[in-house]
Amino acid sequence: MTDPTNRLEAIRELAKHDHGILSPEAAQELATPFGVTVVPQTFETGQGRVVQGPPGRWTGVAAHVLAHQIAASLGLQEGRDYPDVRGIGSQLRVACQSVERYLESQH
Repeated sequence: MTDPTNRLEAIRELAKHDHGILSPEAAQELATPFGVTVVPQTFETGQGRVVQGPPGRWTGVAAHVLAHQIAASLGLQEGRDYPDVRGIGSQLRVACQSVERYLESQH
């Protein structure tokens, strides 16, 4: 079983990336403690998307999508275990909070 401390650290780090597009490597590093494999996509910056680098086209993983994947890997469901919300920042926040609560309850 994966060390729950590493999983808590990973979800807390992910929660910091509001509207973020993570590099495939950074996303996989955060996903690995949960046994999740990321699938990078191509994004245009702008429209509320944030990257650490110049504007333009980027390949990576949207932080809110990764948060939903991690939650699902633990059996948590949007609409049941955390609210179904519209904005991507809100989606990231509620999914990460749900995962964190779940992990803390496992200690």
